[in-house]
Amino acid sequence: MTAPQLSPWTAEESAELRKDGPFWRHPVERKCPNCGHVAVRTYMFYSVPDPVHPRVISKTWCASCWRFGSWTSDGPPVPFTDPLDGEEPVNRKLEFINKQWDKGVLPQKFG
Repeated sequence: MTAPQLSPWTAEESAELRKDGPFWRHPVERKCPNCGHVAVRTYMFYSVPDPVHPRVISKTWCASCWRFGSWTSDGPPVPFTDPLDGEEPVNRKLEFINKQWDKGVLPQKFG
């Protein structure tokens, strides 16, 4: 199987995605501003566990056209599950994470 051709979100597409608010408030697939499919998914994990200054890495991609982005930010104000915690870093690649959505392992639970 050939790996998907990843392409970064444009600034306009990123702005469009942010209009729906933070993913943790409504963790469902969203409409892709590039291809129009409801296939935009997000996976979040702590970069380094730090209860005082938690930093989260978010990966957001479209399972249809493979636009993607990755951001580091403060953690959400609510706890969240990480079903992939303990996985090897190689398993945090988008293809593996995307399969976890397809299997129902993701999306994560918040709050």
